[in-house]
Amino acid sequence: MGHSTPAREAASTSSADVDGAAHHRPSRRLRAVGVELTLGLLVDLSRGVSRAVADYQAGRRPEIKVGRQLGGSTIGIIGYGRISRALAPMLAALGVKVLGVRSLCPGR
Repeated sequence: MGHSTPAREAASTSSADVDGAAHHRPSRRLRAVGVELTLGLLVDLSRGVSRAVADYQAGRRPEIKVGRQLGGSTIGIIGYGRISRALAPMLAALGVKVLGVRSLCPGR
């Protein structure tokens, strides 16, 4: 089953301490938490879990949608640090094509 429109999500660094974050080294435990959270959010985004929960809590009957599989998708990771390097093989094990770049910030 083909998909004609890709899902797009974005994040901004406009309010982030980019210089401080560049020197932060997450612990092994924090990396695991970041990877698990990212996997959960990807499943939620692809399957519409939060949307269905919000409908149910508002007293509406949730629309049943199959969603899209992560396997066979392509996911780009911007900022290929420790968390991203731990996430990439897990995504690949699910059949995801992973593209990664180290940084969008010049000189990093």
